[in-house]
Amino acid sequence: MDLIINLTLNGLATGMLIFLLAAGLTLIFGLMDVLNFAHGGLFAWGAYSGLWVYQQTGSFIFGIAGAIITGCLLGIITEKWIIKPVYGNHVQQILITLGLMLVLSEMLKVIWGPNQLMASPPDYLKGSWELGGVI
Repeated sequence: MDLIINLTLNGLATGMLIFLLAAGLTLIFGLMDVLNFAHGGLFAWGAYSGLWVYQQTGSFIFGIAGAIITGCLLGIITEKWIIKPVYGNHVQQILITLGLMLVLSEMLKVIWGPNQLMASPPDYLKGSWELGGVI
């Protein structure tokens, strides 16, 4: 039973992350008519930098703030200097943002290494629960 609950919660969490990325892509294309294939790279940079800030400070809140700030700054830089010059030309947008995605993912490997980083949750998020009962 524990395995089923664990798999269900992991599936829901993964589904929520995929939905978040898909909703971002949909909003960007629907509102701005921009095909941004580097969206996942920007998301990854926010996640890695947030984890780094969390590990350096020990504060989960600062880690979240670091992730948001990094994602916003990279998004602003990407829009102003990379995507804005090719508004209206979808082929150039695809090529430029695919190239940017490759650059962003390789720069992650240069800075944080090729292996996945692991993070332990803060103390107030640790613990376990049972269905229908007290721990």
